Amino acid sequence: MTITAPHLEKAIEATPESISSVVASLHEQAEGCRFAILQQDEQAYMQTLCTEKGFHLEYQEGDISAHYHCVREDLSVQEIVETLSDYLAGDQFWKSRFEFEKRDLRTPLFHAGFFLGRFMGRIAGFFR
Repeated sequence: MTITAPHLEKAIEATPESISSVVASLHEQAEGCRFAILQQDEQAYMQTLCTEKGFHLEYQEGDISAHYHCVREDLSVQEIVETLSDYLAGDQFWKSRFEFEKRDLRTPLFHAGFFLGRFMGRIAGFFR
């Protein structure tokens, strides 16, 4: 599993230590760059966004029809680090720790943005 964030040069191996370090540094990043993604593969991941109110948390299992977001949007650094570490370890406890709602991402606008994002990501990867 890898962890990525805009301030990292490239995806790095996910470990409890790298998760803690990346999440702790999100407050210091520029607006629009305060997120991290813990990724099993292209369609299975957990992601977090740091805001002034706290952290948002989302995960996806397999494809966009199984995308969920945490109802709470004020999670702490510690809660995010513990949850991402549990996810990394394959521990499912985090699913009962917070309330999650399914988010429908299958709108036409999302599809266009998703494919554009993947395309631009591949172009960016080519130039790295």
